[in-house]
Amino acid sequence: MDADTLVVSDLGDLWSADLGDNLVAGVVDGLVEQEELDDIEMSRNEYINSGVLAMNLVAWRREGIADRIFAKVRETAKSRYLDQTALNTVVRGRVLFLGREWNFFSDRYLEIERQLPKVIHYAGSAKPWRYRRVPFADVFNFYRILSGLDIPEGTLILKSARRRKMILGLIGLRRKYWSAALAAHYYRRRFTKPHLRGLGKMFSKVPLPPQHSTAAQ
Repeated sequence: MDADTLVVSDLGDLWSADLGDNLVAGVVDGLVEQEELDDIEMSRNEYINSGVLAMNLVAWRREGIADRIFAKVRETAKSRYLDQTALNTVVRGRVLFLGREWNFFSDRYLEIERQLPKVIHYAGSAKPWRYRRVPFADVFNFYRILSGLDIPEGTLILKSARRRKMILGLIGLRRKYWSAALAAHYYRRRFTKPHLRGLGKMFSKVPLPPQHSTAAQ
C-alpha cells in the first residue's frame, strides 16, 4: 500500500483473495492519461493503480518479477508513472481485478463509480495532512488523533476559486455542479458520518474532529 492510503475496513477479504496464477490483485486506475496507455499499448480497463496491491509472492520470487520490473523501469525512464507503468507492463494478463472500494481515490470521487471505500487513497495534491478542506479529511483526522502519533493536521486551504465556481454553478442550476453536490452528500450520508459515529462509539474517549471539509468530508 502507498503511504498516502488509509485503511477504513477489515482487510480480510483482500488478504484471502485467491490469486490463482495471477501475479497481483489491483484496481483499474481509470484516470491515467491516454498518452501513457498508448506508449505501452495497453487499454484503460487493464491498467491498474499500484497504490493498493495484493501480490502473489511465491510467483514473484519464482519468476523474478521484481528484477523484471526494475529492468523495465530502466527501459522506460521517461514515463510519467515510472514504477506503476513498469509494473503494469510486466504483470499484464495476470491480474485479478478488484473493486474500486479497495483503492478509492479521495480527490477523484466525482469521476469514479460510487462505492463505499475500504481503503481511501489520498492520491494527488489534496493531502489532508497539508490541506484542511479536502475530501475525506475528517476521516483522516479522526485516525490521526486516534493514532497518538505526531502527524500534522492540514493547515493550508486550497484555492477558493473552485468553491466559488461550485456556488455559482448551483445557483445557475448547472447539472455538473448539482451532480457534484449530490455525490458529496451521498458520501457524507452513506460513509463519512456513519463511519465516524461507529468509531466514536468504539473509542468514546477520542473527540470527533470538527466537520469542516467542503466535499465528502
